[in-house]
Amino acid sequence: MSRQQVAVLGAESTLGTLVVDRLRAESHQPLPLASYDEDALRAGLAGTDVVISVLTPPQDTGAPSLTEVTGRVLDAMRAAGVQRYVGIGSAAVRWWRDEPTARALLLPRLARLRSRDAQADLAAMTELVSGSALEWTLARVVRTTDAPSRGTIRSGYLGLDAVRWSMTRTDLATFLVEQVTDETYLRAAPVVSN
Repeated sequence: MSRQQVAVLGAESTLGTLVVDRLRAESHQPLPLASYDEDALRAGLAGTDVVISVLTPPQDTGAPSLTEVTGRVLDAMRAAGVQRYVGIGSAAVRWWRDEPTARALLLPRLARLRSRDAQADLAAMTELVSGSALEWTLARVVRTTDAPSRGTIRSGYLGLDAVRWSMTRTDLATFLVEQVTDETYLRAAPVVSN
């Protein structure tokens, strides 16, 4: 495996810290980015091979939406010539490979009850990323936990594969870092769980 320089958006979060640690353990060079304005992103992505984003919809209603920030990131990636984007999404956002099972139909309803704005932001971000010409992967999760690593990662699509309801952040970080070099889910949005 070749050493990659990987920009990490959201590196200050619990999941972001785990991603940075995992990148180091895999001999990659993490580059945490803390500013998401256009100029800072363009400068920060110069020389970068891959972007991993663990950003989620903001809780502050005055902050830019996840979709807006992701749009800035994708623009900066194109300007810097970076082709690989790995991010997180929600299993409540339907993907064309999902089967219309009761669970697949229930998840979006539950998510809208929790936060209609966050669900809409995640759906718009998913559409933005999946519509790009970049080499992207979105890991869709139902719920993350702070439990210790279970060492088992399940990935696939609702109604087709044995994916479950939760994922430890440690195992999610492992999955995201694996996507730096693994092309199994290139231009795909699998659900990941333990």
